[in-house]
Amino acid sequence: MHLLLLIPSSLLLVMMFLHSWRYRGRSATIAFFGLCFGFGLLRGNTIFWIITTFLKGDTLPYLFLRPAIRLGNASLQECIGWIFALYLCWSTAEWVLGRRGQAKIGLYRLIGLAGLMMGAVAYAVEAAAAQWWVWVFPIKNPYFVETPFVGIVAWLSVAVDFLAVFLLIRHRAVRGRLAFALPLLFPLHMLTHLKLDDLGPWLPYSPNELWHFAMIALLVWGIAVDGPQITPWTVAAGADKSKGNWRKWGVHVALAGFLAVLAVVHFWVTGRPLDAISMAPFVVGVLFFRPLLATAFLALSSLTYLLAGGQWTYLLAPAVMFAAFAFGAQEVQRRLSAPRRREIALATIGLALVWNTWLYRQRQLRYDRFQPLASDLMQATSLAQVDSLLEEFPTPVRPEDAFHYNLLGARLNKAHRFSSARKVLDRAVECDNSYAYAYFNLGWTYFNMDNLEAALRNYNRGLAINPIDFNSILIMCDIYREQNRLEDAENLLRKTLAYRPNQTEIILALEGVLYSRGKMEEAIGLLKSRLADNADPRKIEGRLAANLFQAGRTDEAVEHYKRLITENVEQLYAASLSLAMIYWQDKRQPERALDFVAVANRVRPTADTYSLMGRLLEELGRGEQARHAYRLADSLASAGSGNE
Repeated sequence: MHLLLLIPSSLLLVMMFLHSWRYRGRSATIAFFGLCFGFGLLRGNTIFWIITTFLKGDTLPYLFLRPAIRLGNASLQECIGWIFALYLCWSTAEWVLGRRGQAKIGLYRLIGLAGLMMGAVAYAVEAAAAQWWVWVFPIKNPYFVETPFVGIVAWLSVAVDFLAVFLLIRHRAVRGRLAFALPLLFPLHMLTHLKLDDLGPWLPYSPNELWHFAMIALLVWGIAVDGPQITPWTVAAGADKSKGNWRKWGVHVALAGFLAVLAVVHFWVTGRPLDAISMAPFVVGVLFFRPLLATAFLALSSLTYLLAGGQWTYLLAPAVMFAAFAFGAQEVQRRLSAPRRREIALATIGLALVWNTWLYRQRQLRYDRFQPLASDLMQATSLAQVDSLLEEFPTPVRPEDAFHYNLLGARLNKAHRFSSARKVLDRAVECDNSYAYAYFNLGWTYFNMDNLEAALRNYNRGLAINPIDFNSILIMCDIYREQNRLEDAENLLRKTLAYRPNQTEIILALEGVLYSRGKMEEAIGLLKSRLADNADPRKIEGRLAANLFQAGRTDEAVEHYKRLITENVEQLYAASLSLAMIYWQDKRQPERALDFVAVANRVRPTADTYSLMGRLLEELGRGEQARHAYRLADSLASAGSGNE
């Protein structure tokens, strides 16, 4: 399945590169492809740092199910995808705008339509990406099938942060200091993600949400004002007849190949043909080289979708795309004066802002209705009271209500009121059956109610949506071990490691299962293979040293224990005692063992360490020193008993 994404996109990317080399020139091609690849690396690593380091998150909000080559914390798949999508949207928008051989097109209009086309590509790809990557939070949305709006906005931001900046500088639309300042757009965008809270009660947006709204508004504004006139690549293709074939099958074949891959996914791989409506906005944009053709497609596809039982709100996205391209069409631009176009753009932006603010306020009001009812439910003393209070919650239920019910269920779980939690979490699943955390909390509820099969069933449902909730995976592993289903536990942990090969807790859990299944050498091999590039290598090395010691490979164990002593203060005590036992019992070197006991004693003097020291001193014939060590051991033991 992942080859279906990687191989065609790579081949089509080569075609895009040759097309650019032929029509845009060597310098523009090298600049675009090279800078875009670098931007992808920078973006991937920056977002990873913000989420995992600054915001203390465990992982990114999306997960590649079969990650290809990693470039730091960015993915080669992702970098290739950005280059392909950006060049495809840039070239297609130029082709649509220059469809009747116009010698010049507006730069701002080009950027606006190419940016919106990136949003359309995002929708088409994200809806098909269940087999390529997954979002680890709820994606239920009344306007986009199987796609979170944040995913579409992320693609739009790439069009603004990179493509718009590249085109403005390349065509010298900005000069002087502003040209040098434009590349700062991306870091400024990233800075807005450092504050997640709303700016205020009457401005219910976080800084990054405002930034995203401003980006979309700028794209609409660009379509309206047209901007400096530039020459599209279609003019060069038409002027040189020897390049005509390239014009026909360069961008066109890339478009056909892209749509063919998506069609295969929707109609064959996923078995959800109605999700193909996600391709409609992009097709509408492409077909605007003939506006009547785009109109016919929109009407026919919408009618077919509705007759097949599709949700009518999903037709708003292709309708919006149609309106945007109609607004940018040459005929409309000629008939509407520049002031009138700007007025329409401002009115559209203003209405969108008012509508979004109203939606946010409605969500806040609904949340305010939940709060007192949730507080009363936490105080309920019987299941009958719980049922009665649940009837008072806002109806009909909405997908966003799942968050509130899930949070309440988690609080009930924490209070050990598991029967009440089950009722509340069932309501969360009713609101949104794609809310993985509701299933995870239900799994924990059933686990504590000793219904292990129901617990596993809910954990599996949750992991089908969010396969990297490591806490749930570890709980499932414990259930499997309790049921003596060690093979199931091993398979689950191996599958998880395919997603996140350096997750320390999963590595150690798999090693424990392998050890329980008698696969000692395989467990040792696993730890060795994950040691070099692990984020927490000392935990891995401590377990590896212990396994080597258990397997009788004391020389190798000693090397790892010594490294732990020199590089990890936290494990100094345990590693020193382990080395002492190896040198005393296996190597018959009590003097060397005594040195390591002394190290452990300096870290944490205990009755056990002094007792062991006494036995070693006694064996070495140092009776007086041994008696002193035993007295210290007795003193510490007595002090410990007194404290208890």
